[in-house]
Amino acid sequence: MKKSFFSLILLAASTAAMGAIEVGKSYRIAPVADTSKSLMVSNASTSAGAPVVVWTETNVPAQQWTAEDAGDGKMAFRNVYTGMYLDATSASLTQVANQTGWTLTANAEQAGCYTLKQRLSLRLTNPTEGRQPIAGGTGTLWLLEEVQPQTTFDETARQRMLNGYLQQYMQDRGTGYRTFCAGGWGEAETLESILDCYEATGDSRVLDVFESCYNYLKQQVGSSWNKLVYKDDYKWYGHDFNDDVMWLIIAAARAHLLTGKTAYLADAKNNFNTIWNRAYLGYIGMLRWAENSGDRNGTNSCINGPAEVAACYIGMGTGDESYFEKARELYQNQRQYLFEPSTGKVWDSVVLDPNTLAVKSRNNWVSTYNQGTMLGAAILLYRHYGTEQYKQDADKIINRARVDLCNNEGIIHVCQSADGDFQGFKGILMRYAGLYAREFNNEDYQQWVLANAARAYNNMNSRSFGHSAWLTKASEDFMFGSGNDAVDYSLQGCAFGGAASLAAAFSVPVGKLQKTAISSDDAQREENRSMAFTYQAERAGHYMVKVYYRADGKTNVSLTVNDGSASSNSLASTGSTLGQRMLFATLKAGENTLTLSNSSNKLPAIEKIEVTYLSDVFNQLEAEHAVTTGQVTLSQSDDASGGMYARNIGNGSSNTITFKYDAAEAGDYYVDVTYFYSQNRQMYVRVNNGTKASTTYESTGSLDAAKAKVKRLQVTLKAGTNLLTFGNDNGGAPYIDKIQLTRVDDPAAIVPVVKSSQSQAWYSLTGVKYDAPVRPGLYIHGNKKVLVK
Repeated sequence: MKKSFFSLILLAASTAAMGAIEVGKSYRIAPVADTSKSLMVSNASTSAGAPVVVWTETNVPAQQWTAEDAGDGKMAFRNVYTGMYLDATSASLTQVANQTGWTLTANAEQAGCYTLKQRLSLRLTNPTEGRQPIAGGTGTLWLLEEVQPQTTFDETARQRMLNGYLQQYMQDRGTGYRTFCAGGWGEAETLESILDCYEATGDSRVLDVFESCYNYLKQQVGSSWNKLVYKDDYKWYGHDFNDDVMWLIIAAARAHLLTGKTAYLADAKNNFNTIWNRAYLGYIGMLRWAENSGDRNGTNSCINGPAEVAACYIGMGTGDESYFEKARELYQNQRQYLFEPSTGKVWDSVVLDPNTLAVKSRNNWVSTYNQGTMLGAAILLYRHYGTEQYKQDADKIINRARVDLCNNEGIIHVCQSADGDFQGFKGILMRYAGLYAREFNNEDYQQWVLANAARAYNNMNSRSFGHSAWLTKASEDFMFGSGNDAVDYSLQGCAFGGAASLAAAFSVPVGKLQKTAISSDDAQREENRSMAFTYQAERAGHYMVKVYYRADGKTNVSLTVNDGSASSNSLASTGSTLGQRMLFATLKAGENTLTLSNSSNKLPAIEKIEVTYLSDVFNQLEAEHAVTTGQVTLSQSDDASGGMYARNIGNGSSNTITFKYDAAEAGDYYVDVTYFYSQNRQMYVRVNNGTKASTTYESTGSLDAAKAKVKRLQVTLKAGTNLLTFGNDNGGAPYIDKIQLTRVDDPAAIVPVVKSSQSQAWYSLTGVKYDAPVRPGLYIHGNKKVLVK
């Protein structure tokens, strides 16, 4: 890295002191009077002339400044996020497009602290949130602290967004149940945002969060969703609003496509049929919006667009062509009455005379969520039928949304309200814009979606929390607006809006839109029941394996990765149409063998598979991601790793906590358990329903998460998904904050073990003793090294 010229020039004391600030390195610039804050471009604006203010440190790129050589013994500071320069040539501190230089004078008594001067010194009299420094008077002392710049919106950034969201809004309801919004259509849409996260990462921890919330919703509402539930702690309006039910149908149908679980598909299909039967307006071929509210002859895009998407998903899951036909009928009629093909505008609603089909009224309002769902329907119908009109419509719809609903920076500027229905609209558009980018391999729209995600990320607060107003920095006290219009965004009613940014962050890959296709011609076949594909993975991690196939009837296919366990997955009937089935796998770095098989019937006609890298395997598993049973509950603590910890483990076999870990390779692993409790306690770990191995957890001296200790265990895991269950059948267990797994590396040589010459125990190469081999591999048995297959 190039050193600043200032470290070599000794012309003046002020210049010589700048040697500690290096060109090319990035810094946060904090007022010495309050170093918990630092300079940030106001609201992360990318516009020239935007104010630069002090804000609580949130460790985002909009608060990071890269030093550049400005010549004449001066330094320039370029914002990592906006690419613009710190400037105070006018009265107040702003960002500008062109490089401007600063003179830095070091403070002799405080290391890393400087006064900053252009024409006048930079001054901040009161370092309160949002205050803009000014030029003039006695210069304020500033701390320049080196940071690692976040130059791209990456996997770590979006994981931070997810963790912050879960910490703020996920409510533990005991016995493995959770909720976000405590009902309403916002709950259904939030569940789909969690599915966005799962589809983007393949991380089974995220799927557990979805399933616990879905199961709680069904406990409250039941399997039929056309009803009213109005409790203090849960609301559902399926008795009236057909679109409310349809959003949940989409989530269920999509969950089936991502997991293969038939219960999700049955829920989606049964409730779709119910809504179709009660809401279908035969004279116009569209669905009624509501049964009790508004005009019963009224229809709108917010019921027809979602119904088209839902019908396509159900058709994909069942292989029943009639659902695609329903989607096509709704789409064509929505296109006639609620769409402007020349511009791509999706209109909101229309009321017709059922006798004459005359339009009595129409609302031509264009919104993000209506643009989003009709876009999604056009993509899915184009995928199924191949009719060019659908692709042309999709092109128009997404372009119109980008032109009309965004500011000049490309960031969605509508739906900036912080509560109510509007708060989550833009997340729906981002979801289907991401589908468009992936389906058509369009990097331009991928970058547009990520630009919106990055703005939301930069405007989070220090708790990694962001609301739906992506153009406004989230305050530390969670308040949005002021006076009578102020909204407390910490409340559960705003969870829907908080989830909108997750749809943007996870709907497209953060790296290249890159897929590796492997033709069936390159697979090794065993009759018609097995096909083995070889894939060279650059890195270990979660991958999506998309299977392209044709099948005359519904069938099953098992996916086996290397020597791991087989996972069974259902495939819908496709007829002559080329179908797709998304599977998820954890692969090791290097060569992997992916085997598709069917032990009882022949495989369907598989044309190819596409393998796509999704994310790294996260070795740190938080308690809030785990599955709890019985009396185990989650409690909040700022000192806990993810903001929550699990308590009430033990005192009976029903009170357990289970973590899922997706291992890229089979082998021995260390498990570091972060725990705390005021007394010594026993707790077992059980791997994949095997033996319960109990361990003593020494007292940490208190029930304070800040006093937590780490207990190291060692376990043997299989390749693929492993279950690690903690409990105590006969007494109480300690509180668990998190666990962390690391591979025990096999040494090059055999580790000496203590044993008698008559010992018939089995030892792994790492010296772990077993009564019998627990998996294939090399072992020491007696005086020999034995290969167990």
